Amino acid sequence: MKKTSIILVHTGNEFPVYLNDCIFQLKKHQTDIHLIISKKLVALVCDKGINISFAEDYETSAYKNFKVLHKDQNYKDGFWTRTSSRFFLIESYARLNNIKSFFHIETDVLLYSNLILEKNILDNSNYEMSLIMDSDIRCVPSLMWFKDYKLLSNLCNHLQNNNRNDDMFNLATFYKKNTSRILNLPISPKNDNNSLLLKYDNMAKEFGSIFDGAAIGQFLGGIYSDPKIR
Repeated sequence: MKKTSIILVHTGNEFPVYLNDCIFQLKKHQTDIHLIISKKLVALVCDKGINISFAEDYETSAYKNFKVLHKDQNYKDGFWTRTSSRFFLIESYARLNNIKSFFHIETDVLLYSNLILEKNILDNSNYEMSLIMDSDIRCVPSLMWFKDYKLLSNLCNHLQNNNRNDDMFNLATFYKKNTSRILNLPISPKNDNNSLLLKYDNMAKEFGSIFDGAAIGQFLGGIYSDPKIR
């Protein structure tokens, strides 16, 4: 059985310790892990038995010149720019290495599935990309799927042309322009919303599950599990 390819990205000057937890969890499910990371941080990766590539080797001119203009550039090691510019690195990496049908997850995600069922469903669909929309104006890009790099190239152009917005807003507007090519993954077993754009139970029966962008995990085991924050 062919393993599911999953691409992780981390750039910048600071290493998040939870990245090692993410990799540890992915290896439990026999996934094909690709990590694109700043060269200076590679030594801090505990498990070198995965596909590790230097981010610097996949930097394009568009990547080097990209900034999200309206956000604080000093916040969390350039967080707002890096969360958008990661897609330039993923596009370059997938294109140059001819990687097809792959998932991208954020490095603070703990995955409890090998995603083979989900990959097969998406491979047999007419979609070229899938993402998690939790409202008409926001995508939570904690987990995404791409058929190949081609629509991802269009996304990078969209990000360049709208660099006063963050990744969540820009992914939502990109989805609105490409609803025939992008699947919004199901986030509820029922379509219990008033949206004219989204079906929250979209293909929930086919997947036999729903996808949590962030809210459920944060409530059950994340920041909102702290009674002081509730």
